[in-house]
Amino acid sequence: MGVSLSFLAIKGAAPADIHRALGVTDTGVASPEDAYPIPSVRGAALPEGWYLVLLDDVLHPLIKSRAILKRLSRGCEVIACQIEEHDMYSGCFGLRDGELAWSVVHNSNEDRDHLNVTGEPPAALAEIETRLRKEQARHQPGAAGVDYIFEIPLELAAACCGYRHAVSTPEGEPAFTILAESG
Repeated sequence: MGVSLSFLAIKGAAPADIHRALGVTDTGVASPEDAYPIPSVRGAALPEGWYLVLLDDVLHPLIKSRAILKRLSRGCEVIACQIEEHDMYSGCFGLRDGELAWSVVHNSNEDRDHLNVTGEPPAALAEIETRLRKEQARHQPGAAGVDYIFEIPLELAAACCGYRHAVSTPEGEPAFTILAESG
């Protein structure tokens, strides 16, 4: 079973301002990351001043809307990440002050080694890409289930904001609460 989710990590804005920009309200109801049924939108504070909004779909309306992302990223930094394991699609995007600054996208439907990079991504990309491309090269072309390039955007997102889905950290899981969507 594969994962289909997305998240927004925001630095430089208060949670109340983030909720207002997204049109959500913090219910205060705790929701562990592995909750079932999965709440559509959850929020949690992360170390280093980041706030995470975890979305239950790779194409959730809050990550698809350019207007929302533009409004959300005014005066702060946003890392957006999309994960679709069924199609082996992953993307990481950096937004600052209402504009898309960079993106790193892998779509295995394009090619097993597909990686589209635009703008000026963080310096961490170079090491991550080099390491994972070497790992990919160690496996026979077309080897079933082997797609290290898929991991590049996900590791880049983690390098930026400190969050990686389905990966435990010494601090444990973030303390998620359910965020209620308006209308």
